[in-house]
Formats: sequence, structure tokens, C-alpha cells
Amino acid sequence: MKKLLSMLAAVIAAGMTFTAFSCSDDSSSSDDAKAFIVWEAVDDAVSYNIGIAGSSSKITYKNTGSADNYYEWSGLEDGEEYTFSIYATLSDGTNTKTNAVTRTVCAEKGGRCLRVMGYFRDSGSTLEEQSLHLAVTTDGLHWQSLNGNTGVFQLSTIGGNRVRDPYIVKKPDGKYLMIATDWTTYLSPSSPGNHRLYDGTTSAISDWDYVTNDYWNVNTTCLIFADSDDMTEWTNERQIQMVSDEEKTEFKAAYGNYQFCWAPEIIHNNGEVIFTDPETEETYTYGVIWSGSGETNGTTSKSYNSKKNKYETTSGRDFYYRRTFVNYTNDFEKFTDAQVYFEPTPNGTANSNIDASVCTDDKGKFYIFFKDEKSGYYGMGENYSTSLLPNSFNANCIWGRGWNGKQVQEAAGGTYNQGEGMFCFRPNAGVDKWYCVLDAHDAHQSKVFATFETTDFMTWKENDKTSWPTGDIRHGACVEVTLDEMLKLIDYYGF
Repeated sequence: MKKLLSMLAAVIAAGMTFTAFSCSDDSSSSDDAKAFIVWEAVDDAVSYNIGIAGSSSKITYKNTGSADNYYEWSGLEDGEEYTFSIYATLSDGTNTKTNAVTRTVCAEKGGRCLRVMGYFRDSGSTLEEQSLHLAVTTDGLHWQSLNGNTGVFQLSTIGGNRVRDPYIVKKPDGKYLMIATDWTTYLSPSSPGNHRLYDGTTSAISDWDYVTNDYWNVNTTCLIFADSDDMTEWTNERQIQMVSDEEKTEFKAAYGNYQFCWAPEIIHNNGEVIFTDPETEETYTYGVIWSGSGETNGTTSKSYNSKKNKYETTSGRDFYYRRTFVNYTNDFEKFTDAQVYFEPTPNGTANSNIDASVCTDDKGKFYIFFKDEKSGYYGMGENYSTSLLPNSFNANCIWGRGWNGKQVQEAAGGTYNQGEGMFCFRPNAGVDKWYCVLDAHDAHQSKVFATFETTDFMTWKENDKTSWPTGDIRHGACVEVTLDEMLKLIDYYGF
């Protein structure tokens, strides 16, 4: 989806071209820093020139691949700020220049940080805003939107076609799956029924009884899925109900409202088995976790006891008690029954939570971040586990109001006091540093997203040297990509 030449030249002249800079991937040097630079290619450019303020003979740059719109600088000073500019010479001899961009470079060891973030926008409730948006980064701190900060994929066959909280995972075959919160009953032109159930069958319920103009009254008990080879085209959009028709009906009878399925994410351990069903002995490599409330049938919920290797039940949670559930799968077409996955239980007392997100330290520990709803302080809690089994995170609290009186953003001394929709990732392979991003939408700060940094998952500090897509962006999550994949996305969507 390349822009016309005249449009693209105007974009370059306006300084909207993307440039990004990452920490070094040079494992042999700790003195010099490198900057990895990417920008939007110009269709009619015959050559590029790269400028850097304060350059010296020590500083060099080179093209690092087959395309000509990314370069690597060497000889930079670790921790220093540099201002970079890109010049494109067009075939008619005219020259255009990007605006200067200043970034701090560093000489950390580890691979390049190439990530794509999925998110949505929430300044209104339009279909365009409530759809999949993408942004890219090469350092984990500065994010550039694609496609002009507009949606890159909208549903077309499911009710009102709106989604929230998109999450993308890269599967072992190199293809991508998007999962999202189902918001399709809002302004739906019809009552779409007979959708798929988690076990692969079709729902016997012919229509929803709550197609609505009330934006927040849209609980569908479903999640949205779609597939893509490379994140440029999306197919097989599907709405899957994560509980049975019987559970859905019983839940409504008990609570007077439907179960919600919010903020889904996918847990996995790089192809390894993460759960074996104690009754069927079936093994699973993926789990879909989602935020729900109460008990799945209004009275009880299935809950796995790893010590006894058997299912038990929980009971007594009301509609306003929120917890994390899971359905296991190997193909994202058929899933296990929903069961309880996580509820923080410091000192033996379970606490309400939503928006759970899991990260690993690649050393045998997993960390779960969540919106801690203890005592009305809606910030970020953190627990850990040595496995991805259900309920394995519950008692292992690191930060949370119910445990030590502080949430992660408070422990970091940050300016953000509330938030949700967090995601955590390691920007550079082999480097003990992780970023956790918090959707701090209620903080009334200049940046909607806040970034917190750690080297040990215990001690956190806020990193405010960040930039994000403009506007009211919401609930991000990122996936690692190759250089070729990132360049393809930039070439296809533009900035």
C-alpha cells in the first residue's frame, strides 16, 4: 500500500518519516555504541544521505542489508544523545530532508529490539478506532504508528465489528494470530447468533438478547480471533464463545448479567507443553487467558489443584469479583473448558484482578502483571511462578496492595498512580533488562502509556524517555519480528 510519489515526498518534507534507534547488537565491544536506523522508503529515491550532528572521523555508518532504508552507525559514545537526519535524492534531482530526531544510544550487548505493538484508540467509539492498530520500535522506548495511526484491520462479518485490547502472537510456523476483546454487539445492525463454541460446535442460541447502544453493556462471553501470514492481510475472523451455552445461561440467571471476556492474552513456553489435562491426559502448548467475573456457571468454577493433579471447584464469588480464566488449545480452533487461572492470594485472601499479562525471565521463572483491584487502588500488581500451571502464581506475590501495600508503579516512584492493560518484554536478548508498559489512561499525564524498567523483577524505576503514537491510544501488547518483517510492514502501511 505504497503512497503516491507526490504524497510521499510531502510526508518526507513534513518530517513525518520514521527513524528509530536501538541499543547495540555488538557483543564484542563495551566502549562504542551503535545506532540502528530505519525510515520509510521513498518510491522515487535514487539515493539517501545520512546526517548526524557533531560527527567525527570515528563515527561511521553502513547499509546493513539488501534494502536501502536502514543503516547502522558505529563509533558512538555510550549513553550520549545524537541528532540524526535523513536526506532523500529523487530521480528528478530534487532533495528532501526529514526533520532531525534526537535519541540516546547505548552499548549494551544483545540483539536488536524489533517489536510490533498492537493497540486500539478510544477517544470515541467509532469502528476505525475500535480496530487493530500497529506501531513499531527498534529500542522498546520510541514507538512509531503505522498507517497514519489508523486501523490496519477491521472486522467485517461480526455484528458491529468492534474490538478492543488486541493481542498478537507469532506461532512456530511463523504466522500470526490476533486475539481481541469482543465488542461487536455495540451498534450491531442485527443479532448475530449461532456463533462457534470453544469445543468446535455451534451455539444453539440463535441470537444475542443484548445488542445495544450502551457502550459498556456488551458482555458477549466471546473472544475474537483472526490469522495472518505477515500482519498485512488478516483472514478467518471468528467469534468464539469461551464458555458453554449452559454456563452462559446459568450465569445470567444467577447474576442478572452475562459473563464478560476481556483483555485476552496467550501464554506459551516456546512450543513446550504447558498443561496436561488430569482427566483426559491431553497435552496443550497454548493457553488463552482472559478476565472474567464470579463463577463460570453462576455457582461454581472449575479449578486445577496441581498438588493433587485433579480438578476441584471454587464457589461464592459474586459478579463484581473479577479473576483470570484460561482455556487451553493447540490450534486456536478448539479449546478446553474454561477454568480459573489466577487470582492473587496474599496471606490466603483472594483479591480481584483483571488484565493479566505474563512474561518470562528466560531463567525458569514467569511473572504475571495485573490490574490490582485491592481496596480500590487500581494499579499494577506483580506475582511470580516457576511454571505456567493454573493457580501457580496465586500466592507468590511481589508487589500488590494486599501484600506489601504498594503496587509496581508506586514502588518505582513514578508519577502514575493507576493503570491497566500492561505488557512486559525483554528489549535485547541476553541483557538482563525488561520493560513493563502500563496503560495509565486515568493518570492525566502527557503520555497515556508509562514504561517501567527492571533488571530483576523486584526493583523498578520509571523510564520517561519514551514516545508513543499520538492520541488516546489504549491497551497495547507487542510481538517480536525479524528485520525483513518490520521493513515489509513499513513498506506496506507507511507511517
